[in-house]
Amino acid sequence: MNFSLFRIKVLKSTQRDLFLIEIDPPKLLEEAIRERPTDSAHRKGQWHIGNIETIDNSGIYFAIGRTIKSTMPVLDEDTGNFIEEEFDNAPYTHVFVDLPKEVLAIAYKSSLASTVDVIARKIEGLLAKSEVAKLNQVLFQVSPIPQPDIFIRQLAEAFAIKSFTVHFTRPNPIDVEEDFLGPMERLTQKTGGSSGSTTLKGDALEADPLIQLTRSAAATGDDASATIQSTPNARLVKKFLHGQTATLTNDRIETAQEKQSFMRFLRAAYINIRGEQRNAS
Repeated sequence: MNFSLFRIKVLKSTQRDLFLIEIDPPKLLEEAIRERPTDSAHRKGQWHIGNIETIDNSGIYFAIGRTIKSTMPVLDEDTGNFIEEEFDNAPYTHVFVDLPKEVLAIAYKSSLASTVDVIARKIEGLLAKSEVAKLNQVLFQVSPIPQPDIFIRQLAEAFAIKSFTVHFTRPNPIDVEEDFLGPMERLTQKTGGSSGSTTLKGDALEADPLIQLTRSAAATGDDASATIQSTPNARLVKKFLHGQTATLTNDRIETAQEKQSFMRFLRAAYINIRGEQRNAS
């Protein structure tokens, strides 16, 4: 079973009532999920969140699925004729959530959606329909977490980095790149913006701080790019962080112990993307 990693941000609406009581984003996220929101029925089926389980004090599991009208050929014993009988089919898939880090691991299922990104968009839309989101005037933004290893290797091995662009959105409390991304994220929020970017240019930019910015951008579901020269005589080439979403593989998540084990696996993978060296438990 293949899981793709996504960052889910809880963002205050720009039109938010100033007198609303402040609630921690992880708490809002958990409450929205536990409402088991459902969208209105339409031609392509009704999407729903259910099967919610508490894994530990900061992680939960849920299933997302949809009802689909299907038909099956059956024999009508009264008439002796073959007929098409309609029934409800309800494919679903698995989602793990680390609430403090606001990270999702979504298992792809072809019978549910054409891509895992479609499932992520449906989660975003369902949470937006929750009463928690409406009462607290917040938005949920789900973004794929890119696998940064290839892009980081390109930065580290380049003869010269001529330019580097990092993208950012509004801040989350756990985002720790305080030297650069933190102030820019807070500026985006204070100005009422939703996203921004900054470009650095030079004859040969230092790779190490750019690698840390890359890890921060990846961990927040944002993007980065760089124009590099691989050898002294090579032409300039632009490389991008985005393209391959970080994934995990795990085939056994039936028991409580297996779910707890996968949650530890998820946390360790996320810490590795951030480049942090600390206990993932």
